[in-house]
Amino acid sequence: MADSRPPKPLNLLRQEIDAVNLELLRLLNRRAELAQEVGQAKRHQEIERQKQGEPGKPPVFYVPSRESQIFKQLEDANTGPLSDEAVAAVFREIISQCRALEEPIQVAYWGPHGSHSHLAAQRQFGTAAEFIPVASIAAVFDHVEKRLAHYGVVPAGNSVEGVMSRTMDLLAERDPRICVETYLPLSYDLLSQCTSLEEVRRVYASAQPLALCSGWLAQHLPDVELVEVPAISKAMAACLEDPQGAAVATPMTTEHPGLVLLQSHVEDDPRAQGRFFTIGFNEPSRSGKDKTSLILTMHHRPGSMVKALDVFSRHGVNITFVQSRHALRKPDVYRIFLDVQGFIEDSTIAEALAEMAQKGILFELLGSYPDATPLTDERTD
Repeated sequence: MADSRPPKPLNLLRQEIDAVNLELLRLLNRRAELAQEVGQAKRHQEIERQKQGEPGKPPVFYVPSRESQIFKQLEDANTGPLSDEAVAAVFREIISQCRALEEPIQVAYWGPHGSHSHLAAQRQFGTAAEFIPVASIAAVFDHVEKRLAHYGVVPAGNSVEGVMSRTMDLLAERDPRICVETYLPLSYDLLSQCTSLEEVRRVYASAQPLALCSGWLAQHLPDVELVEVPAISKAMAACLEDPQGAAVATPMTTEHPGLVLLQSHVEDDPRAQGRFFTIGFNEPSRSGKDKTSLILTMHHRPGSMVKALDVFSRHGVNITFVQSRHALRKPDVYRIFLDVQGFIEDSTIAEALAEMAQKGILFELLGSYPDATPLTDERTD
């Protein structure tokens, strides 16, 4: 039954909003003060360890397991009318600003500005972090290893093409590990100097946009030449030099000088999403809902993959994703990338890995971290 009572006068509602705003401001500043105290406590703890002769490690100001618990707590307590997604977005930025008071976080990502890796980094760290665009996935690993950035964000794969092979190879060969994962809708727009689709003669795009937008391009621009370039930035640069060209870009790059938006959402599947890893050197603690990523390396032998995966099955470990590929420069060796449910210290996983080691099955831990839920119905517009 609808509420028949008349609404409060507008001026009274605005007065209540003003009062709530002031209370929110007071509480936000109190939270910021507590964040500063947390940073001081971490530094003091490290000083005490050094005094006692314990091996020192720099204080960790980004704790994915703690943030995962915060968001779960908020989701459980939320009664609306704000959605869980809206609450998470607001608190992600609050956490970002407060974390910056503890210690400014530097995050390298595969650029340019506006790339999906950039969007994923902002989704994970909020806007208060310092974001550093670099020219390649390998350069992200370089920045983290050389301590030029605290963390790096790299593409792990997408729901259409599977894993990003370059990222997986680097995870197997380099020192940084996965700290957390992020899912992001993969949406693309078409930019150009042209004023209509009929004027376009060439479309510039990098490999992933071409793969995810091939159906739309074939339907709407069937006679147009498709030119593959290394990155979105190269596509836009080429488009600026070509009055009859168009570039497939991300929504964050649509306001580009010299180019106009011809068409938004040119991706074939509006549900397509990318998975991104935050890499670094701090090892997340158990969050209560975790995932462990591994790479198995083995020679081509009949049944070798089945035997390796059967070890997990017999120990009750649930494999949630598996994909294999040839190892670089070793045609007789292949790598299996897999995700399993649970934390690395869970007895089931530990026992499975111990048995694999006994059997001489080579594996590399890529990370054990909070399990992010893939997106269901979300877009970036």
